[in-house]
Amino acid sequence: MAYGGGYSQASANWNANCPSGGSNAYVSAWAGLGAYPQGSSDSIIQSGTDNWGDGTRTAWIENYSPSNDSEIYASWHPGCGDWMYSDNGINNGVASMYIENETTGNWLSSAFTSINTNPGNASKSAEWIVEGKCCGLNLANFGTWYLQNDYYVRNGSGHYVGSSTHDYAVMCNGGIGNPCSWPGTKNAHPGGIVGGNQFPVYWDHA
Repeated sequence: MAYGGGYSQASANWNANCPSGGSNAYVSAWAGLGAYPQGSSDSIIQSGTDNWGDGTRTAWIENYSPSNDSEIYASWHPGCGDWMYSDNGINNGVASMYIENETTGNWLSSAFTSINTNPGNASKSAEWIVEGKCCGLNLANFGTWYLQNDYYVRNGSGHYVGSSTHDYAVMCNGGIGNPCSWPGTKNAHPGGIVGGNQFPVYWDHA
């Protein structure tokens, strides 16, 4: 997660994962703006994929705030290993989200005129995230998953994640921390940045 404010774009590529764990387990990958540091007035714009342990995969875009959540799912479904591209931005108060399956050419996009998004909050950080374990579901076993070409624009200048002021989040029993600062299971953790523009995330426990 790149932080410090002034962010107007976050994008990334990844391969749609093929995790195990059955229909009661899933994992999401997404890129977006505005989720760090966490607070009660957070606004987040993001686009990504949900990858289920039974082989089901969906692509989505989301404009989220604590008071309202606009999420749109694609009518198409990524295949196992398909090359995905996520791009999210804020321009003149308009939040835009885009997800594309570059293997097939299918895509989904939308723009919101700040319906949910407070640009001051959403521009405070850029994120590239693998997460799950919501709503009583397990974290699907995704093995090692690379988020690649992790790019951001801050104060009008574009860079890859290795050039950012950044932090890491460890998934701890459904929450996040670095390290896990309360009793619980470490579900997943990120590795270091590789080549300046990508990093792996490792599955630890369902």
